[in-house]
Amino acid sequence: MLRTWHPDTRPRDPVPAPGIRWLRLEVLAGTGGSPFHTEGTVAFRAHYAERGREEFLYEHSRFVRHAGAWVYLDASGGD
Repeated sequence: MLRTWHPDTRPRDPVPAPGIRWLRLEVLAGTGGSPFHTEGTVAFRAHYAERGREEFLYEHSRFVRHAGAWVYLDASGGD
């Protein structure tokens, strides 16, 4: 995960949330991301279970090219 996170925005020591089980990922929309782009976005819904309840996280993420690879830059939550 650290390898795919931009060094300017990644946490120093990310810790996964205890008790969460990731179930599936729905990619809802995207922009950019071709070999000709340097930036792109992905809107997704990540479904998870915590304490027996199913929930989801919505995120609109920005990705950029860094050292020749696509990396996660930042996101906005919401909806």
